[in-house]
Amino acid sequence: MELINIENLTIKKNENYLLKNFNLLVNEKEKIGIFAPTGSGKSTLLNYIANVLPEQNDFQITGELHKKQNLRISYAFQDLRLLEHLTVFQNVFLPLKNIYQKENAQKIATEILDQFFLSEKKNQKVSKLSGGEKQRVALARAFSFPCNLLLLDEPFHSQDEHKKEFFINFTKKFIEEKKIALILISHDRTELEFLCEKLIEEKMFCCK
Repeated sequence: MELINIENLTIKKNENYLLKNFNLLVNEKEKIGIFAPTGSGKSTLLNYIANVLPEQNDFQITGELHKKQNLRISYAFQDLRLLEHLTVFQNVFLPLKNIYQKENAQKIATEILDQFFLSEKKNQKVSKLSGGEKQRVALARAFSFPCNLLLLDEPFHSQDEHKKEFFINFTKKFIEEKKIALILISHDRTELEFLCEKLIEEKMFCCK
């Protein structure tokens, strides 16, 4: 069953094309990787799918996006988008409290922080963390949120080799057990080939 179907998507900002006549079909449980140069519109595509493109008059968008009814998307942004004045725990807990009862939301947040090497940091403000720790908070928030489609934009680039290997294996197990679809952006081709069934490369993706 289709989760999303993008037809002839063109996104233009001022006089620059970010995407041009782009098409993408994502089915249930499908795992798609995107491997293309910086500036080719990869993050713009995920922002469009998640409906979080900035509301600016200089964006011109044509094309169609069809989504499965009641599709739930979780997104780990490349720029993280954390609430830095709040604690690690609050950043993960707050999106969950509108879905689950408070005790269950607290339990889910605590468990994912433990798994992501953040249990000792959970009461610290995000602003006090290192770059790698902040990225793990963003991943914890994305992985804890229930979804049909998981969007990951350069999700492991701030991790050391040991933690990066852990998160790649965690992601593979997670999406298979939860039976969710994945769109992953990465500059690491090995990572993409390990996690994804289908690869969108520059010749398919870039409009430059």
